Amino acid sequence: MSSQLDPYIRTKLVAFRGRFRWLVFLRGVSCGLLALLGGVLILSLADWLIVMDDRTRYVLSGGMYFSALVITWLTCVRPLLRVLDERELAAMMEREEPALKSRLLSAVELAEEEREHESAQFRRQAQAEVVESLRAVVLERLLPTRLVQTWLIAVAVVILITGLMVAFDSGRTLMVRALMPMMNIDRVSRNSIVILTPEGGNTAVPENDEIEIRIQV
Repeated sequence: MSSQLDPYIRTKLVAFRGRFRWLVFLRGVSCGLLALLGGVLILSLADWLIVMDDRTRYVLSGGMYFSALVITWLTCVRPLLRVLDERELAAMMEREEPALKSRLLSAVELAEEEREHESAQFRRQAQAEVVESLRAVVLERLLPTRLVQTWLIAVAVVILITGLMVAFDSGRTLMVRALMPMMNIDRVSRNSIVILTPEGGNTAVPENDEIEIRIQV
């Protein structure tokens, strides 16, 4: 960062960058969780409704993990790795706060570029005017959490639905089969078989003897 830039302007730009990166992080994590948990729920539902062979489950689970990783990279990791310099931050602040107009960006550019026809006093005066304008800027109002509120609500709903599924044995089984398809876990059947006779389901009889078995599906 430019050494000639007013410390207050620099502090405000750094705070704006931190606030912006925090919102990007929240959105990115929400998108990643939506992709992963949403994929688990969809795959669990498909596993319950359709009899799929193991290879199909492997492919679908792999696609679910791959999609979640790609979405997390695009919406969270890559934006956070981007380096924002003072000019970019100033331009971003001006877009969010029209009252700054082009004064903030101009002040930053004046601090970075020394020109013969621009005196040090002129640069200090330009920065002083910007400082007064920045004192009225509240970052929480400039970049409110409601910008990512939709993503936060969506991921909260998906987490709630996932929690409800985990509360049931069949739901846990379906989710484990979706998350770890290579584990040898029997699928959850929608059909329930009850042995009516013999009572208690005891079918132990002497060898070669016949026994009548009645079931209810």
